Amino acid sequence: MNELVDFLVNRIIGGGYEVILIEDENEVNIKVFADKEKFPRLIGKFGKTAKAIRSIVRACSQGAEKRYDVSFDER
Repeated sequence: MNELVDFLVNRIIGGGYEVILIEDENEVNIKVFADKEKFPRLIGKFGKTAKAIRSIVRACSQGAEKRYDVSFDER
């Protein structure tokens, strides 16, 4: 799933980001840290791009044993 988020973010903003995977017993948090100038493009108008990335990850993780969550932050 980490590779999927990395691919999507790379296609949207190019470079200037970092993807960190934090794994717990029942949950996997994928945190995306983007440069300040590229962060608005990653989020999109009204958060539509961020919501679409979360929906894709949620759809791909159905049937998996763990719950996946994606969060976005500036660095």
